Amino acid sequence: MTGRPAEAISGYVSVAAAARELGVTAKTIYKHLRAYGDLSRLQRRMAALRDPRGLALPDGSFVPTVAEAARCLGMSEDGINHHLREYGHLRGAGTVQRDRPAGSEGARRVKLAPVPGVEIAGPDPRPETAPRGSRMVSGRAVDVEAVIATIRQCRDDYLAERERAA
Repeated sequence: MTGRPAEAISGYVSVAAAARELGVTAKTIYKHLRAYGDLSRLQRRMAALRDPRGLALPDGSFVPTVAEAARCLGMSEDGINHHLREYGHLRGAGTVQRDRPAGSEGARRVKLAPVPGVEIAGPDPRPETAPRGSRMVSGRAVDVEAVIATIRQCRDDYLAERERAA
């Protein structure tokens, strides 16, 4: 006799019943049992999908499908499904989670001080299909100590700015 042995899954009569209830195949059920030890990830996803209003977006609005959520959040459908399996909601999905200085809009621009011996090349004239390399070029010997001192100064300035903002 071939096939998988019957497994007890808490809350479900059988693997087939669990698969029907969670909207996946029996193979997916076995995979989750093997990989995670339970079906909690699949249950979180289905709980989010069963809301009669649709999927709740981070801004509080609702959309009817995963595809629509992906379009609204600028993500792929796989990314939405992964977030639902992992967390059971879409709060934080599609947004960049990073510290920004108080009162600033968008990404923080970083300006580097000139480093002795290092010149930044202008726009790359190569076509987009060409492999990218370093855009930093140097025609003379680089003063390593000056580069290290500049990097340390940038770090200190950043930490001081962050401390003032807090």
